[in-house]
Amino acid sequence: MFGTMIRSFIPITVASALGYKCFNLLLDFDILSPPNKYAGKERHRWRNAATSLVNAVIVAALVMYCLFTQPELWSEPVTHYAVSVEVTFAVVSGYLIYDTYDLLTHNGFGKVWALFVHHTIMTSTFFVMSIEHKAMGILTLGLLSEINAIFLHSRQLLLMHGFSKDTLIYGVHRLFNLATYILLRLAPLIYATYCSYFTTQHLPAYLAAVLPFMTTAITVINFVLLWRLICSDFLSKDGKHRHVMDN
Repeated sequence: MFGTMIRSFIPITVASALGYKCFNLLLDFDILSPPNKYAGKERHRWRNAATSLVNAVIVAALVMYCLFTQPELWSEPVTHYAVSVEVTFAVVSGYLIYDTYDLLTHNGFGKVWALFVHHTIMTSTFFVMSIEHKAMGILTLGLLSEINAIFLHSRQLLLMHGFSKDTLIYGVHRLFNLATYILLRLAPLIYATYCSYFTTQHLPAYLAAVLPFMTTAITVINFVLLWRLICSDFLSKDGKHRHVMDN
């Protein structure tokens, strides 16, 4: 089984990471023009936000395809295996590796520690579950959060391009962001956490012990992100152009 991982999951993960890095670098050739503030030293932040948005669109499409073509992911979230799901996990893992590298290259660890912890846990989880062919439905449902990620990253780009928080387009976007965050990010994560505690009878002993910790940690981190989002978009008027998980 591990040999199969070497032949499929790992190459796709590497290709995904390199693909996102290449796309990020292509944005330096003025394919799209960043706002003036992000044309110089801060350009890497704009490139990262644009690359993250592209990833969110790709993964959201893959997840919806998996959930609609593999209904067993709903009814048998712990035991059902599908090749399309493993490919999705590999694509996401490649993005997480790229994003971790990009964040640590341009930021101090203290500024992006929450994202680093999130990315490390998620990459490890995708890798282990793809080896074991277990809990794929749970993780796929959790990846519904990528639909919300489309709004999170486009929110960041709106701010970078100078949209005021008082404009109509930002106000509508803010409501969709919050709604999808609660319905498509937190709700699936809470369900995944529940499953990790109460549907582990088909898992190996080490996974039954580790999976609850992983899902709980990710859920807590996302509650922290929600609080920062609410503070930034609903309680604060300073309009700072920063990611909601930055300190």
